[in-house]
Amino acid sequence: MKGTLHLMSAAGALRLAATAAPAMAGTTADLLKRLHEKSILTDDEYQELARGQSAGATRTTAAPAPAAT
Repeated sequence: MKGTLHLMSAAGALRLAATAAPAMAGTTADLLKRLHEKSILTDDEYQELARGQSAGATRTTAAPAPAAT
């Protein structure tokens, strides 16, 4: 249960960070690394979220910028 809560919290933080500007993309990776170092995320959770973050960063940087209004 506790592990699930940690994973859900980390996933929520990752989703929030993924919506930030591409200039902050390194911040998400740093956050995941720190959570892993502090044993908040297990090795498996860290790898899963890091893969998701990397795929999300690729989509975010590949998407066109919104039109200025």
